[in-house]
Parts: sequence; structure tokens; C-alpha cells
Amino acid sequence: MHTHYYKPVKPFGHLAESREGDNVALLTYQDFYRLNKTGFLDTETLSRHCKPKRTKKELYVVIQENVPPELVNNISQAFSDWEPFVPLVFIKNSDPGGGAQPDVRVGFFKRDHGDGFPFDGPGNVLAHASNGQGDIMHFDAEENWRVGAVAGAFDVGSVAMHEIGHLLGLAHSPDKTALMYAYIGAGEIKPIADDDKDGMRDLYYWS
Repeated sequence: MHTHYYKPVKPFGHLAESREGDNVALLTYQDFYRLNKTGFLDTETLSRHCKPKRTKKELYVVIQENVPPELVNNISQAFSDWEPFVPLVFIKNSDPGGGAQPDVRVGFFKRDHGDGFPFDGPGNVLAHASNGQGDIMHFDAEENWRVGAVAGAFDVGSVAMHEIGHLLGLAHSPDKTALMYAYIGAGEIKPIADDDKDGMRDLYYWS
């Protein structure tokens, strides 16, 4: 399991670094295309990467009931905002059928919530996402969450898009204008930037 954190701009908060190395993106790519997960650019992975990819895969997302109702639409929109740049369609709050589990679960939690990565209350880690057997995206329920640029609060859409970027294989970017930059300020909105789009193109060979 690879866990990534989002933190605010000090002293407000921060999105933490991945605990794994640069092979996280390759592992995510290999998992997506059901390849042998080596974490290396082996012959099978390179061959898959060089093939044209025009078919979009469906991923099922469940936004759990502990998400504040006023934030649900913006979190759902965050998944949709990534769709033009990846070979994916996100199906929100629908049963995948056949007894299958959803691909991603989104929830709001406080402190120790059973996934091995407890939150720390207001002002430090805002959210985290993990790639594993059923991906998760968790928000710290003790943070001040709002929609849009609100003084003293964090934009749930920007943070959600950042965490989705991690779930899709992107690491943090050194580009301060990028959505995948590791820090965000209270009252700040961050859209998907060119650096983020380029990262997805490199991962999925999609434009």
C-alpha cells in the first residue's frame, strides 16, 4: 500500500510526501493495466505503454455517508475534472455489480480511524490517499472545509483533485503552480495545471 498525504502551506497545512520511491507511478500504471507489478519499466510495461490507448476504463467511486452533504458535489466533480486527461470514466455512488467492490472509497474521519494512518487534528495533514486492495481517499474531518476560496478554510475540491492525482499515480511536483505541489494555503484554489496534465500523459499515453 502506498500512502500519500496533503498538507497546508505552513503554518496552515500540508500534503505529505509519498512514503515510497519513484516507482509508485509505475506500480499504479502496472496495476491499472493488470501487468506484473514490478515497479520497473520492464519489457511488458514498455510494450503496453507504446500501444495506442483510446478505450476508457470505468472505475467505481463510493462517497461515504460521513462526507458532509454540502461537499459531496464538489468531491464528485473533482473526479470528473480529471477525466479529460486519463483513460478513465469515474462512476460515482453506483454498484459495480457482480459482487465486486468499488475501486475507490471516499470518507471523512478523525484521528485514528483504522487504516494505520491517523489524522492529527486541525492544521497539519489535510487528507491522504492510498493505493492498494481498494483505494481510499480520506479527509481530516477536523479541518475547516469549504467550497471555493474562503478565508481560513480549505477548498475541498482542490484537495480532492490532488489526492485523486496520487491515486492515479502522480507524485508531488516541485512546480508551485501545479495541483500536485505538496502544499496548499487556506483560502486557496488550485486547478489542474499544465505540469499535472503532462504527468498524466507520461503515465497513460493519453491526450
